[in-house]
Amino acid sequence: MSTTNTTQPCGDCGMPCAPGEYHPYAACLMFKACHNSDTVRGNLQAVLDDGGASQRTEQQAAAEPVTEFEKTFPDHIWLDAGEAMEFAEPGDTFRDLHEVTWSEDNATGFGVKYVRADLANPPAASDPIDIEQMLRDCVPGGSSVDPQHVCDNIRAWFSRVGAAKSEGEAK
Repeated sequence: MSTTNTTQPCGDCGMPCAPGEYHPYAACLMFKACHNSDTVRGNLQAVLDDGGASQRTEQQAAAEPVTEFEKTFPDHIWLDAGEAMEFAEPGDTFRDLHEVTWSEDNATGFGVKYVRADLANPPAASDPIDIEQMLRDCVPGGSSVDPQHVCDNIRAWFSRVGAAKSEGEAK
């Protein structure tokens, strides 16, 4: 019985990857810097483990208010590992890196993009719109319909629905 190596090099960075292996762009950046797939996999696993343990759910992040001050923060930043990537050794993880910085423009070219939570997880609509009910209420029957009349009906319908939701939330 023979075993075959089923890894294929990534087309962007050349790192050997198994079919279906998690290999984001950040992995390409790390591999280009350190040329060590064990180090890359270790770092990815550390990020996944840490993220799974401490990451807030999308609903929690979306539900948290954003202050006017927080809205002045960049919409995204790059976590820059810089030259530290060149000295990473097999088995090293993100926590082993030193002098990690951030920038708004991927200054070192070794950055991993992070998006501000309120932009990455926008609040979901509280109640879905019943499209069929809206159409029944707004589009008159008959063989010909004035489009302007339909538009006016839709505007009025949304005004009523929005007002009713506002009253319900105020209670």
